[in-house]
Amino acid sequence: MLSREGYRVNFLQLKMFIPFPSDFVRNVLGKGQLIIDVESNYEAQAAGIIREKTGIEIKHKVVKVTGRPIFVDEVYDALRRY
Repeated sequence: MLSREGYRVNFLQLKMFIPFPSDFVRNVLGKGQLIIDVESNYEAQAAGIIREKTGIEIKHKVVKVTGRPIFVDEVYDALRRY
């Protein structure tokens, strides 16, 4: 939906944290102008691990803490705010 509106977007989903793919993540995120972390926990733990393992600080976060899945429209609305 964002691409249709003229936004250039990329998506990285981490499924494995041990061993952490530091070089791969650093390469993918290093190309981004604006990095937004989307997570289902209050403390945005993946963003913290990414910072620890790659040195890349993700300043923008979208978190949902209800224990329910994040729906596409919720992500879309949140990302449009940035």
